Amino acid sequence: MSLIIGKVIDDNILMLGDTKLTFEHKVNSNPFIDGCLKQYIVSDKLAIAFAGNTEHFRYEAASLLNCRSSDEILQVTLQAQKCGAEFQLMVAEIGCPYISTLKAGVLCQSEVGYIGDSIGFDCFQRNLHNSAKDNSDILARNTLYLNILRIPESLKSGEVYRELFNTLKKVIWDEDVPTVGGAIIPLCSDNGKFSYMNYADVISDPIKFESHVTTPRAIDFGTPQSGGYTVEFNDNSVDAGDGREVGFYFLQGGFGVYFPSDSSGFRKAEVIRANNPANWNLQTKKLIGTTIYSQYLTVDHCGIAAEECIGSNNFLDAISYFEMADLQTLNGRPHDLVDRFFFFYANTLIQVGRPQNARNLLISALQAYIRLPNCHRLLSNLG
Repeated sequence: MSLIIGKVIDDNILMLGDTKLTFEHKVNSNPFIDGCLKQYIVSDKLAIAFAGNTEHFRYEAASLLNCRSSDEILQVTLQAQKCGAEFQLMVAEIGCPYISTLKAGVLCQSEVGYIGDSIGFDCFQRNLHNSAKDNSDILARNTLYLNILRIPESLKSGEVYRELFNTLKKVIWDEDVPTVGGAIIPLCSDNGKFSYMNYADVISDPIKFESHVTTPRAIDFGTPQSGGYTVEFNDNSVDAGDGREVGFYFLQGGFGVYFPSDSSGFRKAEVIRANNPANWNLQTKKLIGTTIYSQYLTVDHCGIAAEECIGSNNFLDAISYFEMADLQTLNGRPHDLVDRFFFFYANTLIQVGRPQNARNLLISALQAYIRLPNCHRLLSNLG
């Protein structure tokens, strides 16, 4: 059934939900890769979320996403529910002092609302009112949890948003609420329009405290063998996109999940195999035309991905990886690594028929760095 929470505070709208799909006949689904997007931006000022029968919502999705007002959306949904559609809908409009929900033909309008699993909502309410403000109990096992959240800028305090996020996370982790799971999708009003709020979640491996007592050592974060992981949620706005293409990238898992739109506008999860963040960036660029950017990207990721492509004579993708790199981050790195990066970059430019670009790159590199023997030799060969 899923769970979507909506709240109006300080003239802002916060809408947070999960991604899990609950199939008939009690089929167990992976909430990440078998899930779907439950929250949708209809326009800058208008957003919706659904819970319930996915196919029924998909049937109405095109009509709902083409609506121009919350009243129009409610009318379309009410008619669908009268005809037997088994999904619930939440509607939020910037400037409106309440959230609207429609469940089985019953309209409710208030500052706080929910759709989806009632047991999950009871769990959410219980955790929200009983949890300590520092969220020290967010995991019952011996692990550490770190999240980095982008807070809607117009909120007077980010504490409410953080508390809602972490409380929903507790519901997702609660084994007694099997219908709520996967990752959190935050859709909020931000600077006068609806935007997906990007974030990163990091879960450590289980900690054996006795091994840290006598000799302090680093805590392992995100080794798949032990259950830790790092996941980030982002959209395509960094690449001049419309902010409506979103996805998750699992750093240790070497894959990501994005939500492509079908002809109705409905978005189901699709997996992208991506060994490192550079692969993820390029694959999303190819699939949707704009990049769902990974904040974990480093120049090392770009160099590794590029050399893999060079090894298979895929020089065009190699160029894309080199161009993706922030060259300023090479400052202070070992000279042999810098030499290798610019040598392969320039040589690849030559392979695709761009010798003048290669020459200019090498000249700039040799002016910025002193000891680049391979680059110096390649430039000499170019004449």
